[in-house]
Order: sequence, then structure tokens, then C-alpha cells
Amino acid sequence: PRVSVRTLVVVGEKDRPYLASARELEQAIPGAELRVIPGGRHLWPKDHVEDFASMLTEWVSGSSSASG
Repeated sequence: PRVSVRTLVVVGEKDRPYLASARELEQAIPGAELRVIPGGRHLWPKDHVEDFASMLTEWVSGSSSASG
């Protein structure tokens, strides 16, 4: 199956087991955007709900396209 929708891949910088997989997803999905969260660990979205929600809101609205 092919992903044909806008895609955001999020991974924490310190979530080392998943960094390579996140980069592979970015490359495999046309137009995917990778965000590596500085200092982030695996549960970063759960531990930083407001920051994660803000990031998603910006991404969905298209107001930010910068990685990192």
C-alpha cells in the first residue's frame, strides 16, 4: 500500500531505537516531513502534551514546514 496523504513523522532525539526507522519512513513516504524533537524521548508526546498539540496544530494548518 502507498501513503497518499500528507504525513508527519515525529521522533525524539533520544529515542535511539526509532531514529533510523523514522528516517526510513520519511524517505519511503512521498512528501513526508520528519520532526526530530531535541532532547525528546519515546514518550515525549505524552509528557509534553501542550507542546505536541501546538506542533500538530501548526503542521495541520501548514504554518510550519521546518524540520526539527
